[in-house]
Amino acid sequence: MAVDSHKRSLAKAFIYKGGSIALLAILSYVFTQDLIKMSLITVSYEVIAALGYYVHERLWEQVSWGRK
Repeated sequence: MAVDSHKRSLAKAFIYKGGSIALLAILSYVFTQDLIKMSLITVSYEVIAALGYYVHERLWEQVSWGRK
């Protein structure tokens, strides 16, 4: 079984994240027709999502289920 290199995994992560940010920005603009609101929605969501992921990971560290 082939395993991706760290560079390939990072490239895939940045491309995926860039695509999701672009999609959110496009949708925000379509619904608001305002570049400032679009930017605020996109940046706010990304900051909240990053914090949510961090909290999620820290909580999972407390769960022993599935560890060997």
